[in-house]
Amino acid sequence: MSVNNLISELQFFRPSEELTKRIVELNDAFFHDRAVSRKSIFPRVRRKQVLKVQRTISERVYRFLASTARQSYQTQPMRVSECFTGMAIMLGFPPFAAIDKTQHLGNRAIQAIDDLACEFCDWLARRGCFYQAPWGDVRIITLNDETYLEFELNTESPGWEPQEHETEGRLPELIADGLPGLHLTSH
Repeated sequence: MSVNNLISELQFFRPSEELTKRIVELNDAFFHDRAVSRKSIFPRVRRKQVLKVQRTISERVYRFLASTARQSYQTQPMRVSECFTGMAIMLGFPPFAAIDKTQHLGNRAIQAIDDLACEFCDWLARRGCFYQAPWGDVRIITLNDETYLEFELNTESPGWEPQEHETEGRLPELIADGLPGLHLTSH
């Protein structure tokens, strides 16, 4: 196995560049309470800046799944679509139930959350439908034509007890040079 293959095997999910840009633009629109501009904020952005935001989203997905695994300890598998709706706040959107589905901005946010779930499932499928993290395992399974995430918590790891989602507070700006970061909003 080459070094690049090993690194790729160990690396956690990272959203696509296109989805990352959409999430940041939507996040910025929610944070500043304005419509998404037709003019992208990204044409002048360097690839290195996008990678920073991708890593941040990746870290938030990882933390969210760890928290979800702790909350759902010894419960049934969760529908992927239902699981990822909980990511709304961690992406800087309003809570999923508060997103206005009658507005264009709300529909775009819901689509971005769905796309994030799909990209994660595709990544997990390429890994054999399984990912082993220090806190436990996550599997993708299909039941009755629906896709589910199943968690198996590693009860030997420190801090395995069920926990609440860590969504409170506001993170500092991620990127200098005018590229907005992902804000945690308090809607």
